[in-house]
Amino acid sequence: MASRRTKSISTKVTPEEFARIQTLAGDQPVSESVRAVLLKASGPSAVDTTVLAEVLALRTMFPDRVNENPFFTEGPRRIFAHLLTFRPTAEELASWLRHDEELDRRVHGTPYASIIDRQAPAQRGGVLAALNLVADVEAASA
Repeated sequence: MASRRTKSISTKVTPEEFARIQTLAGDQPVSESVRAVLLKASGPSAVDTTVLAEVLALRTMFPDRVNENPFFTEGPRRIFAHLLTFRPTAEELASWLRHDEELDRRVHGTPYASIIDRQAPAQRGGVLAALNLVADVEAASA
């Protein structure tokens, strides 16, 4: 059984503001239109939901490991998050993760470039290995 609406909210607006609200409401009663806007604004935004999903994905793909240097978890997470800003398809992302040159190109000029610096081969190798593993998992699930 649905809850009854027993609480109310009111506010004063200028005639100009009311006219704008009426226009936005269209054929819908102003009170219903305002209620819908308030309820939508009070819920999680699509951006918040997307960010949360991306953070959870990063934690799942690059989990914390008790006896491992945190750099080799955080480094791949940061690069992966940076790659997501390009909004690639899953296939593009998997391809980028498998190709060192593409990763170098995507992080060039960013703070993330130092994470896979060719002058630090052991560091680079550890981070690239973690990213390659994710690419392999993505390819297997496709």
